[in-house]
Amino acid sequence: IIGPPPKPGVRTRLYLAGAQAKRIDELFTGTAVGTVVLEQPVGAASAVKACYAAWTKGSIALMANIRTLAAHEGIDEVLLKEWSESQGDLGKRSTAITTQSRKAWRWIAEMEELAKGFRTAGLPDGFHLACADLYTRLAACKDAKTEPTLDEIRALLLKGSSSAKAADAPLLSVGRSVGCLPRTCCEESAGTSNSSSDQAMISRPVVRASARMLNSSK
Repeated sequence: IIGPPPKPGVRTRLYLAGAQAKRIDELFTGTAVGTVVLEQPVGAASAVKACYAAWTKGSIALMANIRTLAAHEGIDEVLLKEWSESQGDLGKRSTAITTQSRKAWRWIAEMEELAKGFRTAGLPDGFHLACADLYTRLAACKDAKTEPTLDEIRALLLKGSSSAKAADAPLLSVGRSVGCLPRTCCEESAGTSNSSSDQAMISRPVVRASARMLNSSK
């Protein structure tokens, strides 16, 4: 099912697949539910819903993460201005997490299942595992009486979850001190990088290892 609860004037779509799909389709004739019968076998309708949610709920998490990082780095207003000039209404859409945060706890398992689906297909699963982590950090919004503000959501995201790995926490600060991550990003974007793409990828584990060494030496 894709769309809001069915009611007159609202389009709700029910995807159907399998041997009985056409028979089920007939049951919704004349209702507010629009049916879409797929020729693919059982499981195809669920795949449509999964891929749809991978984008809608995944993009909400991505934009919330980006806006939080932008605020943390002090360039949120600059980013919004650039988005307004080059990405249309992306700035407005990037606040969708505020209206969705109180039900974000329901999406944790869904993101984990999506990650499993990508992994089973031989595709990277990290993005939706990160989405699951982000929504876990917002679980406290479940019982909020009013809609949390974007700043309140940012605070929860930066606070982190109990599952966050302490060893990874110093990664960004260490990257800044040795100039590794910012240099790689800036030089590649300017087309003046002295490192190959493979070396740029290697820099992240190296910095992470350095962070752990610094922690162990304290």
